[in-house]
Amino acid sequence: MKKILFVCHGNICRSVMAQWIFQDLVNKNHFKDDFEIDSAAVSSEETGNPMDPPAKRKLQEKGIPFGNHHARKITPADYAYSDKIYIVNDPTQAALQFGWGLK
Repeated sequence: MKKILFVCHGNICRSVMAQWIFQDLVNKNHFKDDFEIDSAAVSSEETGNPMDPPAKRKLQEKGIPFGNHHARKITPADYAYSDKIYIVNDPTQAALQFGWGLK
């Protein structure tokens, strides 16, 4: 099973939308058992908050199902656990590189 993690600043818009869009594609193409998909933030400012209402509306508008979500901050364990980490915007990449010493 491949473990995929999407990361953005707050984990209430971009990364969580990417998570559910990718999950929908995986499910529609019968690869549900091949992937574990999650999302996280580089910031703790939104920790515990639900997905942003406009993000929910856009997923609903496109017919993409989503579940209950509460923002969380990425941890060192996420790096060890995830096979692939997708950073969905440049400032997030810079924050991870600075905060974690990544290249």
